[in-house]
Amino acid sequence: MADLEVQEIKKYRWQNFNEDELKDLALSSSSLKDFIKKLGYTAYSTKIKNQILLQYPNLKEVFNFLSHGGKDLTSLEFGLLKVLSFNLEESILQKHRCWNCLCKCGKQTVVRTNRLINGEIKSCLNCSKRENLTN
Repeated sequence: MADLEVQEIKKYRWQNFNEDELKDLALSSSSLKDFIKKLGYTAYSTKIKNQILLQYPNLKEVFNFLSHGGKDLTSLEFGLLKVLSFNLEESILQKHRCWNCLCKCGKQTVVRTNRLINGEIKSCLNCSKRENLTN
């Protein structure tokens, strides 16, 4: 009888990903719900998150920001800025949710959620300086 290769059967879909792959997927997600959806689940996001953290405790900081969620601002426009994506690395550094934005002039900038929503930042620094010079 031929030897059969035994493959480990994964109980949960997320177990088919290694830690780096899960982190990359989380970095491209705007919220915990979005991350869980990308893994192929439709519910139980907190339970799945806790299961992942048992195996990969280093992802706790990433999940903390995703869990605090808020609205997904992707593709919304604020003044001259269009929101491109969520920026997890900058959010961790600033301890505020931050977004990659594209100004009408073509320059990319990173802006905190509250500054976009409150209308405090409406353009990149270059356009803002030009606007201040004309006023």
